[in-house]
Amino acid sequence: MRLNELKMFKKRLDESRTETKSLEKSIKRLDTVLIELERLIEQDSSAHSESLLSRFSKHLRHLLHEGASHSISVEENLEYLEGGLALMSAMNQHSWAFEINNSGIAPIDINRKVKSLQLSSWMFDTLWDTILKDSIETSVDLILSSDTYELRAILRFNHREISTRLELLD
Repeated sequence: MRLNELKMFKKRLDESRTETKSLEKSIKRLDTVLIELERLIEQDSSAHSESLLSRFSKHLRHLLHEGASHSISVEENLEYLEGGLALMSAMNQHSWAFEINNSGIAPIDINRKVKSLQLSSWMFDTLWDTILKDSIETSVDLILSSDTYELRAILRFNHREISTRLELLD
């Protein structure tokens, strides 16, 4: 009995460390966005700063909501992913487009859940350095599908394709 409790405690501790690292990365990214906002305001670029501020505030609300719970529905996650892509596009003055294709998600899986911060963190980790270099060529495509056991995500950009898989929770 004690051994099982110890294993479960260790697993939860590892998950907590992973979540903490994700939040720390998110905070660093938020700092970068705030620095960019400050630069735009100083340059009197009101249209671009307004667009970036709007997307930043929405992303911040999503991040706080997602970080406050252990899991998030696939449907809600789609909205958050769209907000994240919109923020990153705004960082590059909307010089590239994005599309989310979720037609591969089974209808029964849309209300199921995934662990919080996993998919959005993966997306930001995958794209952030490219965003900072302003080197997205034309577009970013996020393709999502499910098979009752897992949610699969593929990011396509700059002739690259990067994928991940997440366990669907009940």
